[in-house]
Amino acid sequence: MLVRLALAVFAATLTTAASAAGPADLAFMRGSWEGRSGPLTFEERWTEEAGGLMLGVSRTLKG
Repeated sequence: MLVRLALAVFAATLTTAASAAGPADLAFMRGSWEGRSGPLTFEERWTEEAGGLMLGVSRTLKG
């Protein structure tokens, strides 16, 4: 639940500052991230910036 809230806040921040920020500003996100909340495990993978874009994938596992 906290991860979803954080992602929502992050997305809102990006939409308001899209003209000022670029993929290089988000370089800290690249790599693998994992978090747990009760029986849920959250996983994210982010690529390095290429061509002005970063790619991310997320999944939530229960159990």
